[in-house]
Amino acid sequence: MNRIRSALLLLLLLASFLPASTQATMIVGDTNQDMIVSESELSSLILACLDGSSHIEQNDLRAAAHIYMHYPRTITDSIGQNITVHMPVKRIIALGNYRTEAVKILGASDQIVGISDDIPKYDYYYPELLEKPTVGTWSKPDYEAIVSLSPDIVITSANAERVLQMREKLKSSGITIIGMDFYRDDLLKYEIDKLGYILDRSDDAEAYIDWREGYEVQIAEFVGGLAEEDKPRVLLEWGSSNSPTVIMSQGEGSSADYVCTAAGGRNVCAHLQQYPKVDSEWILKTDPDIIVKCVSTGPILEKWGWQGRDVPERLLDDIIETRPGWDGLSAVKNGRFYIYSSEIAWGPDSIVGRAYFASWFHPQFDLDPAEIYRGYLELFMGVQCPDNMTFAYPPG
Repeated sequence: MNRIRSALLLLLLLASFLPASTQATMIVGDTNQDMIVSESELSSLILACLDGSSHIEQNDLRAAAHIYMHYPRTITDSIGQNITVHMPVKRIIALGNYRTEAVKILGASDQIVGISDDIPKYDYYYPELLEKPTVGTWSKPDYEAIVSLSPDIVITSANAERVLQMREKLKSSGITIIGMDFYRDDLLKYEIDKLGYILDRSDDAEAYIDWREGYEVQIAEFVGGLAEEDKPRVLLEWGSSNSPTVIMSQGEGSSADYVCTAAGGRNVCAHLQQYPKVDSEWILKTDPDIIVKCVSTGPILEKWGWQGRDVPERLLDDIIETRPGWDGLSAVKNGRFYIYSSEIAWGPDSIVGRAYFASWFHPQFDLDPAEIYRGYLELFMGVQCPDNMTFAYPPG
């Protein structure tokens, strides 16, 4: 018995250094097939190895000891479903940019075996993933392609209907489906923390959360010292196809509304539905102090951002010229009409957008959003920020 205890102690010690890449297709030592390696099962495995009755590879023993110590792991995803993994995750499919970005900042992009078809356009973020097979769109994946890649988990958006449909389609495959968004500021840190735990990357999750919270606290402390009348009235615009007379805005419950408030602004559409359409005439009467327009990739945004500042400057001029009366708005006359790339608006790098908001709303606030983005890219994405790229204009 002492031999067994000594061997068990040694294995547990070795297992604490075991990388996730040693995962087997079956759980070694799980003799009763309940997806758990119990102490008695591990002891039996060690005894069989010691007395020669079983030819167990040393790596298999270590894997069994690692699973005994650290698994199963259970989290609650963003649609309220309990998710359990019974062994280290080796193979991942992350559907959509935000999910893929989250996996990368956790240092696990080398475990991604398949991508949704939108990822190649983000070649600046994911050069290492461009040769991976695609599995359809992020919202309508190719289930046969997913199964063929044998992932341990698939991470999709936190849409309950989509997650339940995916689980139904893949239930015979044994693939675990996780519903998380990674773009909502109010849920982002929770999701990073839980995914980090599932992927055995809690240290990486903590590093990102600590980094982000450092800037969140700086902004919150500054905003906390402001009187309500010192917070500017802000119109939040989004979309690339707005007409001169009808504008898409963001109201109560939207991500931009959350960020606007956190950055010390007052959203003039906060009393409206989440994504309201507002008349230009109403905007002229409301006369916001600041206008902030989010621009997505398309005909007026060169993929990641803009090369230099000429294009965003012309874009602002064109918007003002084609919207009757806008040249008389306080925001326009005072040079406080801003545009920014959607790349820094949502997702794990959204703290950059919040920093721009805070610096635009309160020019006296000493914060450098461009430097924050540079740090994010180098620390968590492993890419260099191009010196001539513009993500927000005017920068401040």
